Amino acid sequence: MKIRIPSFAGLLFFDQWGAPNQQHPEDALSGITRDDSVRHDFLRPAVSYRPRLRYWIPDACVDLDQVYDDISQAGLRGAAGVELLGFYLYGASRGTYVPTDWNKYGWGTPAWKNVLDTAIQAHDDHGLLMDFAMGPNQGQGVPAHENDTGLMWDLVPHYVIVAAGGSFHGTVPGWGAGVLQAVVTGLITNTTTVLDSASFSADGHTQPVITQHTLAERSLEDMTPQVGKNGWLDVDFTPSGPADMSQQQHLVYAVYLIRSGARAQHPPTVVAGPQTTPTDYVHNGSWTVDHFSARGARVMTDFWEKHLLINGTRERLRQVTRCAWEDSIEINPNVYWTPKLPTAFAQRWGYSINKYYPLLFHENSLLDHFSVWFVTDEPDAGHSHVADYRTILTEGYGEYLEALRTWSRTYLNVDWSSQIGYNMAVDMQSLIGKADIPECEDLAFGSNIDAYRQFSSPAYMSGKKIISAEVGAVLGQAYQMTMPQLLQLIHRLLAGGVNAVVLHGYPYSGEAC
Repeated sequence: MKIRIPSFAGLLFFDQWGAPNQQHPEDALSGITRDDSVRHDFLRPAVSYRPRLRYWIPDACVDLDQVYDDISQAGLRGAAGVELLGFYLYGASRGTYVPTDWNKYGWGTPAWKNVLDTAIQAHDDHGLLMDFAMGPNQGQGVPAHENDTGLMWDLVPHYVIVAAGGSFHGTVPGWGAGVLQAVVTGLITNTTTVLDSASFSADGHTQPVITQHTLAERSLEDMTPQVGKNGWLDVDFTPSGPADMSQQQHLVYAVYLIRSGARAQHPPTVVAGPQTTPTDYVHNGSWTVDHFSARGARVMTDFWEKHLLINGTRERLRQVTRCAWEDSIEINPNVYWTPKLPTAFAQRWGYSINKYYPLLFHENSLLDHFSVWFVTDEPDAGHSHVADYRTILTEGYGEYLEALRTWSRTYLNVDWSSQIGYNMAVDMQSLIGKADIPECEDLAFGSNIDAYRQFSSPAYMSGKKIISAEVGAVLGQAYQMTMPQLLQLIHRLLAGGVNAVVLHGYPYSGEAC
């Protein structure tokens, strides 16, 4: 027997003006022939089964009564509640005009706590369930002291190329750029040009042309122990030196550890507009945290415990929350990194990563930053070493997710949800089980049913019962997507094993304060 079952998003009925449609939802269920209890469940589903709305708050300078009303109206129109997220001009850029003072209205400030408390009250009063982002923008950081070791890290490479048979006597390239991690020498046996298949040039259409140097793997040598305290290095590329192979060019490659300085929300001192000077770190914007260590997770949870989950907010939040949440990770360092990675790498694989640093600086970030790449002359071009690095990166990200999940469940008694793994050089499928409610999206997955299956299958295999998706974020369709188009997106998600929806998005409807 065939049963006509509409998707749950179809239970949100709007007319062309955005008001509730007078059509009764029973009309959408006319084909159902189950008993009355099942019929009632579809007509008035429990709040836990309804779609949620990602609720964009511009910043904390909002009318709190309007925030309350926005959430109330969402519930009256069939939503389960909202996913509370501070937009903050998508992080903004240095020099961007911001019409409100982020010293006073930044994320994590007392003004933001007022927004959070208002959202909690609205959900509580109307029997709704909310999700909340762990930070501004995409939830990838919080206010913190700028020297905190749990903030995002990066590596900076510097190199020189020495003529065949030559020598290097001097300060290693880039000395002083950061904390020296390694100096590597090697023989360049071939140079060619390739297309960067993962990127596009500034015109958005053509792929960048990359200079690719091939290094003789047997020639690679870690020269770090030979570097003096002042950065001086002496090396002769002769038959008695470290690269006794052929008359080719030689490489001296230095790598430095730096603090990324990446921001989830810029401080008021670097944006334009009516800004005032912050007097403490709480009002000084939000830093992106280290996503490859438990320490990065603790930066976020510590902030919540000290500044937001106080004066009864923790207890009230526990009563109305489905999950704490983080969006897809769109950090863009030179290379994904955490300071403990070299030690973990050596312990896991039994060899040092130092000789293979030159191989890491392409296809290991959101975007490629360099027009010169290095590979080895091994049959796999050195990809096995890159794969070993990505395994350690995956394990570090897993520790980060585990820390946030444990905190969410023990400190708040709520689930942890995040858009896991894509955009990053990690094994997404092995990590999906780290979230209570793993989430994908139709934007990055291209509404591809097989892609959704690749995401939902490991979730089900790890015992997850709810697989969520951010739906409706289609490029070029802002304020244009029709309900049939939206339902088609949701139907494809359902076919791919996804069974929960967060609609993107629902903007704050009021004026600034």
